[in-house]
Amino acid sequence: MATSMATNHASAVSDVTARYGGEAFAILMPHTDGFGALMMAEQVRGAVLDRDLPHQGSPYGIVSVSIGVATVVPHGDQGAALLVARADAALGEARRQGRNRVEADEAVVAAAATAAGWFGASDNKARGPQ
Repeated sequence: MATSMATNHASAVSDVTARYGGEAFAILMPHTDGFGALMMAEQVRGAVLDRDLPHQGSPYGIVSVSIGVATVVPHGDQGAALLVARADAALGEARRQGRNRVEADEAVVAAAATAAGWFGASDNKARGPQ
């Protein structure tokens, strides 16, 4: 279900959605920046909730998803392994924080904050829109 929803939300012809392991899936978006990836992840999370599918084992009573977002610019043969490690760490954090959420690795957060204008020219601390 989540894989088909993600496929429906994929925006570019080059985007690929695939099952990854037992309960996980991946969306590869080679022409999408971190901010776009976060937006896509939230759309997928919301679409799953909107289905309102019963799940007795969930604290929400319905099916939900936890999503880890990561980006990487490939360098040699480290790109794929690094991307998977970052995405897996972000997914683990989403699960630790209570599930039904999107978490991103530091590179995505920094890119999204820069895109939103949250960083000043002389520092690296997020301080909200200016």
